[in-house]
Amino acid sequence: MGLFKYEDNKVVVDLELKIIPEFRSLIAYDKDRYKKNALKEFAYIYFMYDYKSPYVNFSEEDRHKKLIKELELDSDWVVHKTLQKAIDKYIELQETPTVKTLKVTREGLLTASKVIGKLKQVIDKSLENISEENDDMTDILNNVEKLLKISSELPKTVNTLQQLEKKVKEEQVGESKIRGGGQVNLFENPD
Repeated sequence: MGLFKYEDNKVVVDLELKIIPEFRSLIAYDKDRYKKNALKEFAYIYFMYDYKSPYVNFSEEDRHKKLIKELELDSDWVVHKTLQKAIDKYIELQETPTVKTLKVTREGLLTASKVIGKLKQVIDKSLENISEENDDMTDILNNVEKLLKISSELPKTVNTLQQLEKKVKEEQVGESKIRGGGQVNLFENPD
């Protein structure tokens, strides 16, 4: 989907965006002459919900916090109703089954990373508290076994993630190319 592009360290908004009612409403919601807030909110949508966002490797909560700060939104800023409708529309327009699978796999990988971190903390704490008289290491060994099991599965998940990313890129190229090397406009039918 080409409504937003990330070029020269900023989000560029395609003019076709104004045709979609939810996006047009978001532009109209901003009463500023230069639509500065609307542009920030479109940047928020892109960075928060696009699978190609440079923030995609952060959890949704961390992404939200970082974007409020980096887009210089007010600290008490919240997603208003008009923005939520635009977000919902953007998600609907960009999500193919492959993109959905890609997102879920990325989230699973982030969760696995958190689980590994917690298990490591539990193991380290258990090792610190073990005494020489008590050499029962069953819990520690069980946690190490869990850690190793999760770790052994991660390379497979990373490979799956890479394959999904490649598939999504292939889908996008296939959707946007037409005979003669041109690009399909949002409102064109390539058939």
